[in-house]
Amino acid sequence: MVLFNNDLYAKIICKEALESDCLRIISGYASADFLKKVKQEFPQLKIDLFIGMSQEGISINTHKKFKEIMIEFSDVQVYYQFEEKNTHIKLIEFSNKVSKVTYVGSANFTENGFFNNQELMVPIGDYTESLFEEQKRKSLLCNVDNIARYINFFEEESNLSKSELIKNQKFVKTIESMNMEIKEIQQKQKRYLSDIQKIRSNINYDYYKKFSIEIILNEENDRRWRETGINRIFKGEIPSLFETNKNPFFKLFPEEQIFSIFADDGNMYQAQLTGMNKKDLILLNGNFYEYVQKKIGLNEYRVISRQCLESFGVTKINFERLSESEYYMYFV
Repeated sequence: MVLFNNDLYAKIICKEALESDCLRIISGYASADFLKKVKQEFPQLKIDLFIGMSQEGISINTHKKFKEIMIEFSDVQVYYQFEEKNTHIKLIEFSNKVSKVTYVGSANFTENGFFNNQELMVPIGDYTESLFEEQKRKSLLCNVDNIARYINFFEEESNLSKSELIKNQKFVKTIESMNMEIKEIQQKQKRYLSDIQKIRSNINYDYYKKFSIEIILNEENDRRWRETGINRIFKGEIPSLFETNKNPFFKLFPEEQIFSIFADDGNMYQAQLTGMNKKDLILLNGNFYEYVQKKIGLNEYRVISRQCLESFGVTKINFERLSESEYYMYFV
């Protein structure tokens, strides 16, 4: 088996495109600029591009470029997946009237995938038609009129590179350190759950109360959702949970003191109500963005949408009041 882990553009795209009429791609993420580059350099290619992670959101600028490419080149079609589980597959198929060659691996259909990152691609001989048929079934062309009903289009959030954002938020961790952290969290969680049971046994049943707080409202109820609540982190502010009419915070939390939250991630947080009229709940030794990000298994540092939470199956954080100044927080 031949492995390709460098010069992918030259060894795969350029080599195969010269002898091909058609190019089909399934890719988790894709670049409009990279797509246009390939089409311009190999104008004979009929290209179908399926973007499998589009339900996480696509920038308005990228979406505009994809539509412009489809107008400029009638034999290029770009599809966004709009339902079912996200597709993270990287599959590239070149074909002509007599032959077909397919590659799978780690490289997204982007400049980073084929020029900048260390990636691995492997030619395979397996039949992959069913994968393309399945992907087309759960996808829509990017230029259909109602596409905005299914895909979240967002403004670019930052001029910082992705690597800088990750570095700034300390999200780069080795596998070994992650495993150690998981063990520590599990040990802490056992201790805190034990403490919670002790607290419960010593208080009047009528004294504590269970309630839930929405993490992110839909755009109809909060058009500024990209920069409020947990997404305040992208404005350089402290991520928070915000008060809604359904759950006014003065009925749920102490207004004038710091209180404790035992969390299901094994941590005990110190929390406080802040902001105008005490309508923001923040963590003093942690932050709600990281808590939610880890809970939904999001590896990227980007704005979290209501649709993203709905695809995970949970849109609220649950609380159980244990005493005047102690709460249990859990994410189902």
